[in-house]
Amino acid sequence: VLDLFAVATQRRPVWLGISRKVEASARRYLSLVEAERLLSRPLGKLSGGELQRVQLALALECDPEIVLVDEPVA
Repeated sequence: VLDLFAVATQRRPVWLGISRKVEASARRYLSLVEAERLLSRPLGKLSGGELQRVQLALALECDPEIVLVDEPVA
């Protein structure tokens, strides 16, 4: 999950390392969707709902004015 945030938000390649700023940002936005515990989990091991939370956190990271979601109660 941290790698996903790094690929989406930092300019340098992930194989050169993940900056502390990216990790702190990932923690902050994952905590907004109550998914901070997923930070070190592999994407392939997440359930469908956990993956949706991670994707929502990533969408919130760019500070959008509006977020359109399908099945908002799910």
